[in-house]
Amino acid sequence: MKVTQLDCLCLILLHLLHTSGSERFEVLGPSDSIVAVAGDDIILPCYLKPNISAEDMTVDWLNLDFLDGRVFRYQNHRIIREDQILFYSGRTSLYEEELWRGNTSLKLTRVQGTDEGRYKCLIQSKSWYDDFTVQVLVKGEVYFHVNVIISLQYNDITSFLHITGHSMCLFVHSLSPVNIQSVCVSVAVGSKPVVSIEGHREGGMGLLCETEGWHPEPELVWLDSKGVHLSAGPPEIDKDSKGFYTVKQHVIVQETDTNRFTCRVQQSQINEKMETEIHLPIVGSKPVVSIEGHRGGGMGLLCETEGWHPEPELVWLDSKGVNLSAGPPEIDKDSKGFYTVKQHVIVQETDTNRFTCRVQQSRINEKMEMEIHLPSELFDTTPWRISFIVLCCLGAITVIGLSLAIYCIRNKKGNGQII
Repeated sequence: MKVTQLDCLCLILLHLLHTSGSERFEVLGPSDSIVAVAGDDIILPCYLKPNISAEDMTVDWLNLDFLDGRVFRYQNHRIIREDQILFYSGRTSLYEEELWRGNTSLKLTRVQGTDEGRYKCLIQSKSWYDDFTVQVLVKGEVYFHVNVIISLQYNDITSFLHITGHSMCLFVHSLSPVNIQSVCVSVAVGSKPVVSIEGHREGGMGLLCETEGWHPEPELVWLDSKGVHLSAGPPEIDKDSKGFYTVKQHVIVQETDTNRFTCRVQQSQINEKMETEIHLPIVGSKPVVSIEGHRGGGMGLLCETEGWHPEPELVWLDSKGVNLSAGPPEIDKDSKGFYTVKQHVIVQETDTNRFTCRVQQSRINEKMEMEIHLPSELFDTTPWRISFIVLCCLGAITVIGLSLAIYCIRNKKGNGQII
């Protein structure tokens, strides 16, 4: 049989039509978002329909939130690392042993907050291409304490149960017909709030509450001792590179009968809350200084202050601000928890004879002082001075006695002359 050029052309056209028709395919993936937790490993499912081999095709995974957003490329039976986004390096891979079945799913390890975004799975053959897009969300810490991937296959259905230290995801892949479903559960819990004292602010006491490591953003609430909400400043919110939130909030409180205040952090999506209570220091009285008299060759002084919480510190200083060696503090705590503190000191005569008692409470940077100026005469205790003072006193008494005697004698003489 003679084959004409027309027959050859027809055969070629039929072959091309058959080839192009046989390479038509769809790219499918999950319809729901993939929920991940920073630090975990996740799978981004992607399959061909029908389940033909992708070994001779080009597989691209792209992050659509980046201009040149190549996450991963497989081409000509090898992995192409050129033009890959730098922070995906060493964290992406395909299940190459599954390519013959049309499985082009991407495994992404050590998830970061910057991994959140839209991912496109693009597959190209010599004459056809298709793609699909999936959303990835990144959350914070949770409380699953295992890390395992379980794969189950029954007939044309393959299931992947991925349980990590922070999340649990179930992927179900059906080959006939091709269908992918995914369900992910994740819980984000940050740190217990930390409360610090900022000092006096606008007639009250400034407090700061801070918590970190949350996703999504939590809420901070200030409460008094009765559980009533306090009016606080706007929250200061910061999100780090891994997607974790740090939240701070300032409040100014007034003195109450208890001086107890609470900062609460709460995450309504998981009904999670943590609280930290602070008992504010109470400023007591200004120190009172009294003279106790001669003690051990010097002058004894006593300093006393009351009404403090927590316990304050007493310090004795000379006129140059140098600490003096004093006795141990005498501490008393009353039924309401308020402290009274006393401290004795023995001082020697100086060029100024000025001494200061300071009471201080380091937690709120509070201090009060009382200075005393002692006369030099109080320090005169030498024997000749004492003898002189005694003789002067005796002389004065003698003079007074003689004067009274003379006065009486003259009175009697005067009375006798009148008679």
